[in-house]
Amino acid sequence: MEQDTIRARTIELTNEQGELGLVLDGGGGDREPGLVVYGPGGDSAVAIIVRREDGVPMVMATSAAGTAIQATFDPDGTPVVNVRDRDGTDRRVFP
Repeated sequence: MEQDTIRARTIELTNEQGELGLVLDGGGGDREPGLVVYGPGGDSAVAIIVRREDGVPMVMATSAAGTAIQATFDPDGTPVVNVRDRDGTDRRVFP
């Protein structure tokens, strides 16, 4: 039966081994609304969320090597890009 709307707080898609591949979360409690796509084994991921507290969107990517990149906005609307190196050092690279 076809439906126009599916209502759920969270939708999780898994592969044949039961590993998470994608999570669509409506948020709630301490969770932000967003979408997370996991790489093989869950060691890497790409996330798109909107922070509930201020409505600021964020795009984040993490690698299996432990590096990460985050694109978001300062409260005044200035675009911001942050990176995390393999040693865990966080740097703001833009602006």
